[in-house]
Amino acid sequence: MSDTRVPVDTPGCAMSIVDRCGPAVSGFAGGAVAAFAIRESQVQDYELARGVWSVLVTPQWAGTAAALTAVGVLAVLSMRGSRLLTALTAVVGAIVIALPAFVGVAASPAVTLNAVGAGVLLAAAASTAAGGRAGLVAVAVGVLGTTLFYGAAALWRTRLLRWSVTLPDDPTTVPAAVPVLVAVTAAIVIVGAAIRASPDSVPGFRRRDVVVSVGLPLVFTVLYAWLGSTSASTVSWTVAVVLSAAATLAAARWLPLREGRFLLVGLAIAATSVNEARYFAGSWWLVLAGIVLLAAGAAVGWFRPAPGAGMVLLAAVTVTGVMSGSATFESVLTVAYVGVLPFAVGLTVSSCLPASALIVVTGVLMPLTVTLFAVSAPVIREFVWSNGYPAPGHYPLVAVAAPLPSGILVATVTVVLVLVAVTYRSSPVRLPSVDIR
Repeated sequence: MSDTRVPVDTPGCAMSIVDRCGPAVSGFAGGAVAAFAIRESQVQDYELARGVWSVLVTPQWAGTAAALTAVGVLAVLSMRGSRLLTALTAVVGAIVIALPAFVGVAASPAVTLNAVGAGVLLAAAASTAAGGRAGLVAVAVGVLGTTLFYGAAALWRTRLLRWSVTLPDDPTTVPAAVPVLVAVTAAIVIVGAAIRASPDSVPGFRRRDVVVSVGLPLVFTVLYAWLGSTSASTVSWTVAVVLSAAATLAAARWLPLREGRFLLVGLAIAATSVNEARYFAGSWWLVLAGIVLLAAGAAVGWFRPAPGAGMVLLAAVTVTGVMSGSATFESVLTVAYVGVLPFAVGLTVSSCLPASALIVVTGVLMPLTVTLFAVSAPVIREFVWSNGYPAPGHYPLVAVAAPLPSGILVATVTVVLVLVAVTYRSSPVRLPSVDIR
């Protein structure tokens, strides 16, 4: 009996796998490294910032500078459609992020430098990943996963504190926000995906996408500096949140359905950051479980899109912040922030893709460009142990730090408002004869 099996072209199969998985791997790597660089550039004394120019050392500016850079570079890459230019962009982004490792850079300008490098790297990753839904989901999971679990990085490394105001004997320069080897590895992955990318996968864009992607981060920054900084009153901060939500809703209304919906999802995820999960020694397995649940949520959203259900979970998690400060509800908060929140984020984001690459970048960076929730929500600023535990060394595996109940209420209402807006816009009854493509 003769063997009639057809020989397998092993190199061809390998290259086919690379071509299919390369954009997703590139998008995840670029998104994760970019988000980490943005968060890591934060100086410890940003709360002392006062005046218009002082905002340049705040987390708000780091997110805004990264978003504006990413949008501008991605728009150029879309117009040029050059794989070589995309590959060079990834290299430039990695070099900018790693520059403080070789050149002395002070903490204040390093905030902007790291943000610009992160934006360039993210634009290159988004450009290679924008050819399909899988790549866009990977970009979103990379950025949002790093944003959610950034605090857990302290379990594996000791962060060098960064100060924008230093004493004569203090070090004046700071290290690279991301280890050089990590930045180089991410750049190599993106370069490989860019070279192998099909010319047809170059993302397109609309003028409206550019206007919204540039305008919204600038609006958020103005509102932060004017009304919602860490020194603002509760009333002033609330007004800033209302105006930010109104601007996002107006922008979403102006965009096509898919893009507008994803923009609103970004605002809802940003609102959940009003409560912060803090990880302590021994909680590494909870972090790994949260990452798995984030991926599981994205997988469920891929096959069974349910953005409404995801946002209901986001609202439920946000309101649990009122339980913080009490050891009685420790397990409830742990489940909410280690299990439910990552799953809800993955489910919501994956359910609302694909969309324009520019809007995807703008949406996933919203937790970093709308810092009214994560940074300046109203709190009682006292230098005491306020998490319900008597002294250091008695911490749980995970603790949740939350602002005043008024801040939690405003954040929860924001998520609910987004849920209503998304449901209303998606109703087939309201737009029975409109082509939304």
